[in-house]
Amino acid sequence: MATSHDLRLHLELVRLTRGIGGLRLAIADGVERLEVLGGVKGLGFPGVDAYARERLGRSGRWVGDARTLARRLAGLPLLREAYLSGRLSTSKVELLARHLVRGDRSDTLDEEAAIALSASLTVRELRRRLGGREGDACDACNGGRRRFVQLTRHVERLDAVAFEGAIRLMEALGETTRSAAIEGLLAEGLATLLNTAELAPDLVSRIAGWGPGPVGAPENAAQCISTAEPDTDIGPAVQNDLALESELRTPTIYPAIKDVGLLDLELRALSAELMRRDLRLGELALESERRGLAFTSGHRTTDDYYRETLGVAPSSMAARVALARRARRLPRLKVAIEAGAVGFETATLLARVATPSTEAAWLALADISTTKIFREHVDAAELHARANGSPLDALVPPTHEQIDETRELEREVLSMVFADPGDSNDVAHATDAVRDPEPGPLSVSALPEEAELGTVPLRLTLTDDLAAFWCDLEILHADAGFPMGSFVGFLVGSTLDTWRGTTRLPAYGDIYLRDRFRCQNPICRSRNCTPHHIVFRSRGGGDEPSNLVSLCDRCHLSLVHGGHLTVTGLAPHALHWSARAYRADSTNSMVA
Repeated sequence: MATSHDLRLHLELVRLTRGIGGLRLAIADGVERLEVLGGVKGLGFPGVDAYARERLGRSGRWVGDARTLARRLAGLPLLREAYLSGRLSTSKVELLARHLVRGDRSDTLDEEAAIALSASLTVRELRRRLGGREGDACDACNGGRRRFVQLTRHVERLDAVAFEGAIRLMEALGETTRSAAIEGLLAEGLATLLNTAELAPDLVSRIAGWGPGPVGAPENAAQCISTAEPDTDIGPAVQNDLALESELRTPTIYPAIKDVGLLDLELRALSAELMRRDLRLGELALESERRGLAFTSGHRTTDDYYRETLGVAPSSMAARVALARRARRLPRLKVAIEAGAVGFETATLLARVATPSTEAAWLALADISTTKIFREHVDAAELHARANGSPLDALVPPTHEQIDETRELEREVLSMVFADPGDSNDVAHATDAVRDPEPGPLSVSALPEEAELGTVPLRLTLTDDLAAFWCDLEILHADAGFPMGSFVGFLVGSTLDTWRGTTRLPAYGDIYLRDRFRCQNPICRSRNCTPHHIVFRSRGGGDEPSNLVSLCDRCHLSLVHGGHLTVTGLAPHALHWSARAYRADSTNSMVA
């Protein structure tokens, strides 16, 4: 039975979740206006994605989704007002907006009727009422949280380093996430097994019987998985009957603002306020989960409570809860969030690796780094930890030497794509592909002989279907008696075998390889490289490597040659970047 404390907690959760709508729309409208005024480029950013990440602390996808909703609501004033006032939740507004903007359906409701209908239906019922694939697709995208499991394998340290190198290769070839890169490695391993003539018929038969997905989950594969979140049985939702007294201030950006600098300041202030609300929401959600509020209010699951009563996707609430849980033991991070000093992207990264004893060092690094550079430091720290079998939740910021070794590892695996396949036949084990030229934590030459033969735990956090894919393929590899040593070594070898020598270096390819086929602007993540002469050729600049740097076409043509970004110095380690919104050197960046 719900207590008065539960009721107050519930009302505060409803107030906060309904109030986020106004902030989302204000940020979306502000970004739209900033782009129309040319402010994104004028501030020195190649696009909205980079601006969102570096100035607003949000992913480009988050801002893109908010802008899409704002555009749809621009022609739906009644629905927009219902959203801003808090009368309708985010989940219902997104569903109705998608439905109402489609003009090719004979059964499309008018705006007033759609709002009235939504008041009497749960989110799930509204999806079904809207019909067709709208309901099914939304169950997938806005439904329950993705389930993750952890796999732990003890492997030779060299194989662990080679595995991280192969991940870097897959990311360079276009995979945007670590999970996607691991799936790519598994796909290459599967192709290698299937292409083995004496095994192919048996493997095809077994895979065909495992059901849908890339590879299904046989019973013995389930034994490989360490932990898994149990299936949730989401029953009919119970709509909350408490009226919401709307005391929500509708945030807005003054329409007369035309100066992009002032507009940028307003957007950053709104984003800081949203970040504070996100943290508060996570804290309250933690308390509601501890008290079992979802069950006392008549819901069968916590996810159902978030989706139906609060009107937010369980996955987005899970991200807030995770941040709030970690921030509880990181008081300095919480202060930084309250002060608007860190955005959601940076705070999430920092909370992933910091402890009370290391958070000050990580915060100091975040204070002088762009989000792109900060992520690179976190990735480097995690890579070294994985290679050494260390825990990933208690790391210190990497040294300059560790950053250099991580970059060199990426260069080594990228260079294999352009190598002559006849140059070497030792790709099967692939550890030579990640040998560093100088001793270091990732260097084979720096290890004593007994360390080379030692094992480290390789810990992988994967979705349940990807973990099943791993286990299935691991079983096949063992049954096949494949001659490539360990399973991890087999995956690496299969991947490098496939990609070795698949293309030739283009003009200026040595510069691109030095720069790891990445745009070197410290706020840009593009891999679309073009050569930029730091001292323009028209001013006497030559083709020596120190005068060449890799830039994407937007940073090169729109920003540098458009007069919005200046790069000076010597490549690759003594470059200085200057734009209206930021100043940076080769490794770190202070955002103005």
